[in-house]
Amino acid sequence: KKAAVSLSAGTSTGLSSLIEGNESTIASMLSVSIPKNDTSSSATKTKLMEALTDCMAMNNLSAEALLARFFNVKMLRSYCEDRLDVSSKGNEATLAARIARAWTKPNFEPLPFKDDHGAAAAES
Repeated sequence: KKAAVSLSAGTSTGLSSLIEGNESTIASMLSVSIPKNDTSSSATKTKLMEALTDCMAMNNLSAEALLARFFNVKMLRSYCEDRLDVSSKGNEATLAARIARAWTKPNFEPLPFKDDHGAAAAES
């Protein structure tokens, strides 16, 4: 196993915000077991973040390459629209580049996560 990837603060914040609301999908994608009734706990998010960074390290991937290779276009489009407020046009590679570029900006901060009903989720 390779050493963990060192992520910039923006990339770390970005990955964390991408996990939010997509816990079950990401867990399934990475074959990580999480409790079905507790997908949004901080322990679950930490476990998924570790799995994503391990995947990046083992495959020698940048954040952009991880997004383009492992995330579907629907999830990337939703993230662009809902969390970045940028265009959601393009394929996986285009969207991944757009997201990764946003994550590299100084003081990157995603828009607040909204649940399926459009209400901003309560901060924990």
